[in-house]
Amino acid sequence: MANSKPTLTQHLQNPLQDRLNMIHSLPSSKYSLSWDNWAAFQAWLLREESTFTIKFHLVNTYQGLPEFERQCRYVCSRRGTGGSKPYTKLHPDWNRKRGPKRTECKCALLVKQYPGTATILGNYSSAHDHLLRNANLPFTQIPKDKKEHIAGPLQLGVSADHIDCNTLFDQDSTRVAERTEFIELRDI
Repeated sequence: MANSKPTLTQHLQNPLQDRLNMIHSLPSSKYSLSWDNWAAFQAWLLREESTFTIKFHLVNTYQGLPEFERQCRYVCSRRGTGGSKPYTKLHPDWNRKRGPKRTECKCALLVKQYPGTATILGNYSSAHDHLLRNANLPFTQIPKDKKEHIAGPLQLGVSADHIDCNTLFDQDSTRVAERTEFIELRDI
C-alpha cells in the first residue's frame, strides 16, 4: 500500500505550491461565488448588468503576484471611480431635470484567480443605494454604436421626431427597457 502523504523532502522542495494548495482547499466565506473560467465570469457580469440595468466599472487590477494570478475590483458606475471633483456649480439654486448620477453606492465585486487553476472566485456585495432596472436607465451610458446611429441622421438634417419611431416607454414595471428608449438630444 503506497503512502499518499508527501515526504519532508518533497514538501521542502515546493513550499509555495503547498501554501497555494492550502489556500485553494480552505472553504472561504469571503468568496461566495465561483466561475469555471474568465469567460464564464464575463458572461455572468454581462447578465448581471443587463438584468438590473447597472454598469460595473473596473477600479483596480493586480496581476502576477505570488498569492494570486489576477485580482480585479469592480464598483457600480453610480459610485464613481475617482475622488471628488473641484467643480463648483455656477447656479447651485437651479433645479435639475435629472438628479446627480454619483451616489455612494456600496455595490462592489472582487474577483480573484489563483495560479495553476482557471477557477475564478468572487465576493459580490449587491447592496445598491439607488433604484435599479428602469429607474436607473437615465443614469447609464448610451452604447457608442447606438449614439452614432442616431447622430448620423441628425447631422444630415433629419428632424429628431422622425429618428426614433418607437412607442414611448409606459412605466410597466415588469418590462425592462433599454437605455436607447430614453435618448434625448443632449445625450448625442
